[in-house]
Amino acid sequence: MSGKTILIVDDDSISYLLLYEILSQFNANIVGVTNGLDAVSFVKKHKVDIILMDIVMPGMNGLEATIQIKSFASHIPIIVQTANGMPQHKTECFKAGCDAYFAKPLDIKLFTEAVRAYLQ
Repeated sequence: MSGKTILIVDDDSISYLLLYEILSQFNANIVGVTNGLDAVSFVKKHKVDIILMDIVMPGMNGLEATIQIKSFASHIPIIVQTANGMPQHKTECFKAGCDAYFAKPLDIKLFTEAVRAYLQ
């Protein structure tokens, strides 16, 4: 996975650090931003291979960011990881264009398998 860029979009620094630690095994370039607006801006300026998106964030939330990103970069897979684990939240995520959905706390094995599959 060397040479791939993973964008983590999460306003919680502990969640970011956990994802960073989990994903460090991929030897990819891991970048983090703290809200949807910064995610949209980053994707417009840089090559990104996968986005790991939280939903509840200040400013632009993850659903709004997903809709905007998919409007100009539909090829980038977006995996949601969120504490909003209700069925309607999952439905909203897929309607917005997310490619995969994981409720927190994450099943690390399934999560890393999904990331690996989308990066290959």
